[in-house]
Amino acid sequence: MALNTSNRKNKGRDIKYLNKDFGQFRENLIEYAKTYFPTTYSDFNESSPGMMFIEMASYLGDVLGYYIDDNLKESMIHSAEDRTNVVALANFLGYKPKVTSPALTRISVYQITPSKRRASGNLYDGDNRFEMDEGYLVRIKEGMELTSDTGVVFRTTELVDFSEVEVDHIETIAR
Repeated sequence: MALNTSNRKNKGRDIKYLNKDFGQFRENLIEYAKTYFPTTYSDFNESSPGMMFIEMASYLGDVLGYYIDDNLKESMIHSAEDRTNVVALANFLGYKPKVTSPALTRISVYQITPSKRRASGNLYDGDNRFEMDEGYLVRIKEGMELTSDTGVVFRTTELVDFSEVEVDHIETIAR
């Protein structure tokens, strides 16, 4: 709501609707208050309640301006980013896009770890005297790339953490 002072017949009270961000909204609202309410309100201190309302109105203008700009951007095919909007605009223009999806596969990940001698127990009790050494367990972040025999590259989407896997079978080979 910037005031246009170039037009003399309206005495500086023309309003321009070209504000785009919080700071411009704030400055223009202050100028608006000074022009239309010069005797009613004159406390433009940062901590005054009136400035709180001006800043809240500026915030609302900024947020609403963003959503208006985003709506306009998504309504034109050359600037749309949301997939559903792009497909809807393409259908509207008579183009039938081919919908593709990425290849998915299921993989089995395993790890061979060294064993260590069990800390407690009798060496001659007949029980398994070795256990898995948990210090060697690996953690693979999502995004690990695997290549198939045909050259297709797959990327994992989940974390693989062997320390969180419940061990149901441990095969121990003593050497």
